Amino acid sequence: MLQKINELISEMDMYVLATSRQDRPYCSLMAYGCGRNGKDIYMVTGRGTKKFSNIMDNPYVSLMIDTRERHGREARSETLALTVEGRCRRVEDADERTEALEELTRRHPNIRSLAESADAEVICVEISSYLLLEGLDRAFFEEIEGK
Repeated sequence: MLQKINELISEMDMYVLATSRQDRPYCSLMAYGCGRNGKDIYMVTGRGTKKFSNIMDNPYVSLMIDTRERHGREARSETLALTVEGRCRRVEDADERTEALEELTRRHPNIRSLAESADAEVICVEISSYLLLEGLDRAFFEEIEGK
């Protein structure tokens, strides 16, 4: 099942990011890139955004990656939905930042101007668990050791 999860993360390129601040939830549609270790996901955002402020206040997030676009309305029962839980951190190491931005702009050329702006913050989501739903009734949960 972990192979299916990793394939889904690699194949898709957008997720819904759920953050929280003072017990108020907030969702954002985000482009993402994959870390080489398979346990990190990267995103870039501006320092002035609500999501960045929320992450700085509460680094625990949830992400949803799904295949609903692939299957359409007629085949919703075939949709995969992956919920990822993790902890965010700012990427401050220059080499890691460069590698993350290269992956992000390779997958998403349209975000290059944001990625190159002085206001850009690269965020790493260090994954702590996965919940994969296949259709309505098949679920697989995996907790990442050491997280």
